[in-house]
Amino acid sequence: GRGLGNVMAKKVALRGADMVVHDLSRTETAKYGGAASLDDVVKEIEALGVRCMAVTGNIGDRDAVQKMRGEIESTFGQVDILV
Repeated sequence: GRGLGNVMAKKVALRGADMVVHDLSRTETAKYGGAASLDDVVKEIEALGVRCMAVTGNIGDRDAVQKMRGEIESTFGQVDILV
């Protein structure tokens, strides 16, 4: 997204939820609102007092989705909310 996902993630993080953020690239700068990169988004969310990680990949690619799922589950366990 163009910043809406960033805003939603921060609102949920403020309620104490650990977070995983996703995009196609870690370095694409036009898509993150005021943040310079996906890693900056992670830092901003962690500053709210929750754990956060970034995953990248094409959600239209089944193998990429399975890889991201494995990364997420190995860090956080199950996914409780998916937006």
